[in-house]
Amino acid sequence: TQEEYILLVQNQSDDCELAMIKVDGEIIAANEHDGKYYVNKKYLTESVNVEAIANNKLSTVSINSSEANLEKQISNVTIPDDVNYITVKVVAEDGTSKQYTIVVNKLSNNTNLQASITMDENGQEVTKQVAFDDNKQATIKVGNNESVSITGILEDSLAEISINESLPEKGQTTQTVVTTEEKTSIIIKVDAQDGTQGN
Repeated sequence: TQEEYILLVQNQSDDCELAMIKVDGEIIAANEHDGKYYVNKKYLTESVNVEAIANNKLSTVSINSSEANLEKQISNVTIPDDVNYITVKVVAEDGTSKQYTIVVNKLSNNTNLQASITMDENGQEVTKQVAFDDNKQATIKVGNNESVSITGILEDSLAEISINESLPEKGQTTQTVVTTEEKTSIIIKVDAQDGTQGN
């Protein structure tokens, strides 16, 4: 009697590439310059849901040193800082490994504003600081000026400001406002980096 056995010899895979990274359900592409994965979130965000999937189903994946899973890992990661780094490690079947970095930037919600008003007072140009109350309102008497200049400067130079629906500008703006009416309302709108609005 004769029996034939077939032995198939295969190399272990060295594939430690990522197929996909998702943050809060959104697929994130690697930055072409440094290979990192960048995500922007609102300032008050406390955590993100990270899903990492390996290119090879026999590779293991771990997020921030969590216990590795075959092919895929999902983890809820807290992000306490303005800039947060999340490490994804993929280990191939043969032990070859590669680390990937997700950078979660928490965009500022700062809408703090310093405003001043410039006007003519007895033939002299005078600038006064505007002191807003807790309701973000202020009243300033401007005499008999037909117009005044309003300047708004933001604490966050990347936030946007507009005065009386002017085109938004980053960091600061100055607008001339006609003041021929007995009372003139001036609306200063501030949009923080994360979309928070302040008036």
